[in-house]
Amino acid sequence: MAINISNNKFRIPLFICVISSPILLGFLITRFAVNVPFWDEWFTPGDLFNKIHSSGHISFPDLIAQHNESRKVFPKLLFLAIASLTHWDTRYQMAIIFLMACLISINLFYIARETIDSQNISTKSDRKGIRLLIFMALANLLVFSPAQHDNWLWGIQIVVFAPILCLTTGILLWYSKFKIGWKVLLSAVLSVVSTFSYANGLLCWFLFPLTMVLLGHWKLLKGRVNLIAFWIVSCVSSLILYFWNYVKPPDVPGLFEALFHPLKALNYFFAFLGSSLAGGNLLIASIVGFLVVLLSGLLGIFFLARWENEGLRYRAAGWSTLLVYSLISAIVTTSGRVGFGVEQALVSRYTTFSVYSIIGLLGLITIASNEIQTGENRAVILPYWPHKLSLKQIARCSSSLLAVALVIVHLSVQSIYINAMDLMYRDRLYSKVCLTYADFVEDRCITQSLANILSVFRRNLKATRALGILKQEDFAQNAQIINAQKTASSSYSYGWIDAVKPMSGDDLVASGWATLENPGRAADTVLLSYQDDKGEPRIFTVAPVKFDRPDVSNVKQNSAYTRSGWAVQFSRKSLPSRKVEIKAWAYDIKTKHSYPLNGVHTLN
Repeated sequence: MAINISNNKFRIPLFICVISSPILLGFLITRFAVNVPFWDEWFTPGDLFNKIHSSGHISFPDLIAQHNESRKVFPKLLFLAIASLTHWDTRYQMAIIFLMACLISINLFYIARETIDSQNISTKSDRKGIRLLIFMALANLLVFSPAQHDNWLWGIQIVVFAPILCLTTGILLWYSKFKIGWKVLLSAVLSVVSTFSYANGLLCWFLFPLTMVLLGHWKLLKGRVNLIAFWIVSCVSSLILYFWNYVKPPDVPGLFEALFHPLKALNYFFAFLGSSLAGGNLLIASIVGFLVVLLSGLLGIFFLARWENEGLRYRAAGWSTLLVYSLISAIVTTSGRVGFGVEQALVSRYTTFSVYSIIGLLGLITIASNEIQTGENRAVILPYWPHKLSLKQIARCSSSLLAVALVIVHLSVQSIYINAMDLMYRDRLYSKVCLTYADFVEDRCITQSLANILSVFRRNLKATRALGILKQEDFAQNAQIINAQKTASSSYSYGWIDAVKPMSGDDLVASGWATLENPGRAADTVLLSYQDDKGEPRIFTVAPVKFDRPDVSNVKQNSAYTRSGWAVQFSRKSLPSRKVEIKAWAYDIKTKHSYPLNGVHTLN
């Protein structure tokens, strides 16, 4: 059924609500995206670049090699293609992530049109389109939620969107009119892609049969031994290939940690499921996760009691599969990560898995509510309520209240997640400048922002530059402040280097604040320098600019300067063993200009 938004006054504002979430997220990604390979990207695809550089080619074992718990064959191929075409501009990977989210949303729309919008609860045909638009507005709040900020702004995280894109595509496939043979074949292809993209993609091999059983399509497989055998052989072959020479990552806690600490594991499980609506608050995340599990149990009882109703089971199949996907992902993550502590359940990267438990619940609640409204209108007496209520009234009010609560809770935490995106943006700017001066800054600048193993980073950086994947002109040719600019006006101060204080051992910490006069914002980073033998300023480290300095914004009367504080720890060994003067420079990453900060600190 095509949506006609012109026949009802509510359809246009609802349609705007549906598209507002992706539009807002697209703006946020555009605003905060920084083109810099970050951490795990120096391993995948970084190791592949080194292999190409050293041997001239890559082999299948290179593609299927483990990265943490995953075998990212298909993402690796995609990363190689993007890097060769764009000089490894990671913003293209972020654009693909956004496109994948849009495809997931489209899949949900067609699944909802087949299941939610097909229920006849009103003789007014325009009610169907309204119901579908309301559902999609709520679903898109979660699909495009900034709560997933780690994944939106990190190109390698294509891998976490691949399984759910494959799963929703497969669910839609099973609702389609395709012949059973094509459904089995294409589902197997989607399962392979999912499996060799990310670890929890293995679930597709078991969730697609669940969808088939709930839809009642298992009857079509009677006598089709060839299709059953094909699925089993494909599944077993994929599992064998996946676990062949599998090695548990050394820095990952044991799988039995949850058994030794059951209460801790339960808390982690609930927090994992509720993290997307918690704004980083562990208690709220645990409460939301508990409500998700409670509602899942109640809905499970409701649908199991009506198992013989094939139409109801058909409509609930897809949303049940999504819910089970999130619940199993939560169980698996809990077993493998609870050893890191309960707070680790709030990591933004996991919300791409957990939001689909709420989306699955939204679909099931809508279907259950509509089912009740089409049934017998029995009266119910509630405790402490003076009037009788009908089941239809209770169903309608309950689903409406849950929808309103979801919107309120979601909107109340968005500023927290957008602020987190801004902090990520500033960290990525720091990483980019560290990469620009990678040949000259101290190693700590690299290890804190680009890779946790310095030797791997140096090796793969050399390979990418030799292959021309990263352009040489993007790297500083020497450590001197080339584009040093004088103060634009005598009345403007770009900032200060407030202090250089000794820490433990040979370490020191420098701090201050830094701004840019035009266009009137906090500096992107701060460069620290000393005078070389020729009296020229020579860069030795980079400081991130990301700390709140309300005093600066108050004096300058500009809120854009609030996050203008900077601090960096460095070693005295990175400086000459003589008397040196430390200077600091506000750096503009777009113009590559540096502006001197006030204050000079002398180290003996």
